[in-house]
Amino acid sequence: MAIPGAESLGVSPFVIMQLALAMYALLYWHKHGIVIPIKWKWFTFWFLAFTVISLVSAFTFPFLFDGMRVYTPRGGVDPQYLAPGVLEFSVSNVAQALYLFLYATGILIFITRFNTALLEATNRAYLFAGIFVCFFSYYQLISVLTGIYYPDEILYNNANFDLAGERSISFLPRIYSTFSESSFYAIFMASFLAWVYIKFVNEPDKSRSYRWLGLLICTMFSLLISTSSTGFVTVALFFILHTISSFLMGTGKTQKLRITLILSSFVLILLALYFFVPNVDSILNEVIFDKSTSESSLHRFEADRFAFVVFFKTYLLGSGLGSNRPSSFFAFLMSNVGVLGTFCIVVSILILYLTSFRAIRSSAADASYKVTCQASGWALFVILLAKVLGGPDLNFPPMWILVGYFILSIMQLEAGPKKIKAV
Repeated sequence: MAIPGAESLGVSPFVIMQLALAMYALLYWHKHGIVIPIKWKWFTFWFLAFTVISLVSAFTFPFLFDGMRVYTPRGGVDPQYLAPGVLEFSVSNVAQALYLFLYATGILIFITRFNTALLEATNRAYLFAGIFVCFFSYYQLISVLTGIYYPDEILYNNANFDLAGERSISFLPRIYSTFSESSFYAIFMASFLAWVYIKFVNEPDKSRSYRWLGLLICTMFSLLISTSSTGFVTVALFFILHTISSFLMGTGKTQKLRITLILSSFVLILLALYFFVPNVDSILNEVIFDKSTSESSLHRFEADRFAFVVFFKTYLLGSGLGSNRPSSFFAFLMSNVGVLGTFCIVVSILILYLTSFRAIRSSAADASYKVTCQASGWALFVILLAKVLGGPDLNFPPMWILVGYFILSIMQLEAGPKKIKAV
């Protein structure tokens, strides 16, 4: 998730790990069979329905609607403004289908092979990934400002994306850390910030809460130097929604105090930077306000508008997974897998969160697992929100890892002191 892989490899290490997980799943299911817990039958049904519809669409709809205008996935959004490409079956359809198959296999093995050790390992791995990305974001910033060596050839795998040394906003370079693009880095950091924030707010041990606070401050700064409007807007919406839900649901006094302290401090720091630090006001204005009226923003709005043109021209079926590239996730789903695929994935997401609400309310498990469930759930929500605002396509590893992490945390609460009953 945190290491895209060297360009010379030609493939992300994450894909290699997914292939290994798929092989393990096949061997495990061959020996033990596919046993779905009763409480997970509806999520599994709707999620697999989405997977099947998407896979079928990838290999049929490009032929069915061959020749119609689409934003081709490898053509980019800006170059295709007012001059879209032509729909045809391509390697993008095959790649998106393969990725989705591997992701679905990983999710299914989490459901059928749950154990506490796997949850604990995922919890530690997610923490390590966030710290790893934070470290390289600071390393990259120092490298750009001072000229010291930064291992670009190892930490990114697509030379066509923006590089920090080549792009900047005012005096601040654009940071992408271990990701291939600044916006991907910002989406990940926004979700990790939400995860750390929930951990800090709910930490009962005072000494450990200081550690979470320190990591939270580091993560906030990492997000700020991404100069990504998507990341900023997403985090702002997360703070608003989490604060409202916390106060409505009767959060404890300590949690409310920490929420108030962090939010007020964050706002005061932003105001101080805006009014008293030179050039910060121009950066914030450009990132938050000027981008919405920029030529690039116009191109992205047009790509999303055109996605719905594709949606209606394909009789609500979509042009096939991996066929059209808009600028946001919802437009991607509608224009690629149509109303049926979009409906199935939306229902599965709603079921996932409803299951988590029931598990948190009824569980007799350790309180730390409830916090883990809330943290992974909010982190996933932030990624989904960020992708709806400006992150198209399904192939985003952090999103799928968080889906599996969230599922494992819910299943831990459901298990309680007894083994999960399976069907």
